[in-house]
Amino acid sequence: MSDGTSLALLLELVSNPLMMINFILYKYNREDLTEIAKDDPNLAEWIEDLGRTAEAALKHLSKHGIPVDHLRQPDLVSSELLN
Repeated sequence: MSDGTSLALLLELVSNPLMMINFILYKYNREDLTEIAKDDPNLAEWIEDLGRTAEAALKHLSKHGIPVDHLRQPDLVSSELLN
């Protein structure tokens, strides 16, 4: 797989709203994640895993000069989607 293909796949991954909801919960809404963990520890663990994966993908894309700052914004996802 070429570097270009890998970067394109990572960009597609972090452009997915469901992936980014997990990132936003992991990065900016730790209290909500704690509440989720009380009800469903496995779900909270999956959210954290996906959040870490998204964070690593965003850092890698940024390192290669691909603009991703607009994807990192917590207001990207409305609170209605998080509920």
